[in-house]
Amino acid sequence: MIRDAIIEGNHRYSLTRVWDITNENRALFIMLNPSTADEQQDDMTTKRCINFAKRWKCGSLEICNLFSYRTTYPKDLRKLPYPDIIGEKNRYYLEKAFKEATIVVVAWGKQGKLHKQSTHIHHLLKQWSHEHKKPIYCLGFLKNKEPRHPLYAPTETEKIDFFTNPPFDGGKLPCKIGKQ
Repeated sequence: MIRDAIIEGNHRYSLTRVWDITNENRALFIMLNPSTADEQQDDMTTKRCINFAKRWKCGSLEICNLFSYRTTYPKDLRKLPYPDIIGEKNRYYLEKAFKEATIVVVAWGKQGKLHKQSTHIHHLLKQWSHEHKKPIYCLGFLKNKEPRHPLYAPTETEKIDFFTNPPFDGGKLPCKIGKQ
């Protein structure tokens, strides 16, 4: 397994895992915020994402987030200064990962509405999906209309189209997801 991570201070912008260098299919998971996984170790979420990506016949994956600030406890994000928790380079790495992915899965869970980031990323994803003719998937929706996190999706969960099955309302464009 080839492991890599782009980490600057308290921010992780990207995490990649490659298990088959001959397979160019890459899954991108867009989640809430990074935890402990880095270029040396996997956390439970990373392991779960790898299993989903292997099931979808991918040879690698990349994980990016709405917020690049690393914390094991997502509720800590509420205590930290906004927009610092997004990270200056977050949008750059998110868009780069989007362009390189063959499968894009949104999976930020119930706290995506913090600072209305899920609404903003929804608009960006719609734009990028149209520009690159690439569908966006999720692992189902929660009661609050946000996409389910991989840790809370059964192993046999099938990905569904995020835009054609959406209870997600799209909302009003409120804020930014880092500098371009």
